[in-house]
Amino acid sequence: MCGKRLRTGRRAGRTACVGQNDESESGVALSDAAGLKSFLSEVYDPSSSSFHKFLTPTEFTAKFGPSQAQYDAVVQFAVSNGFTVTGGSRDAMDVSSEGPVFGGGERFHVHMRTYQHPTESREFVCSG
Repeated sequence: MCGKRLRTGRRAGRTACVGQNDESESGVALSDAAGLKSFLSEVYDPSSSSFHKFLTPTEFTAKFGPSQAQYDAVVQFAVSNGFTVTGGSRDAMDVSSEGPVFGGGERFHVHMRTYQHPTESREFVCSG
């Protein structure tokens, strides 16, 4: 039911309305999390030959980020589920989109709620 008051734990909210649009960010998984952990250990180890030899964003993406096909699959998922892709990049490993709150919650298997911002005179939508 749209606007029904809910209380979950310490947070109170209302169910988000069907047809209400909102922006969302989807993260794209690393392709080599174990390799990244190893790299970080080496780059911060003063005894390592890789100490403080940092990567550029492009180098990082090529080594640890999603493949272009993986990134494109996330974009396609958003589009095929009624979202409009508004930004994001493979280097940042994110996809920004806008679409129906109800559709997003249903597709991502979460319940979307509307909450009052604690210090500002506005509401926001998030899973809860």
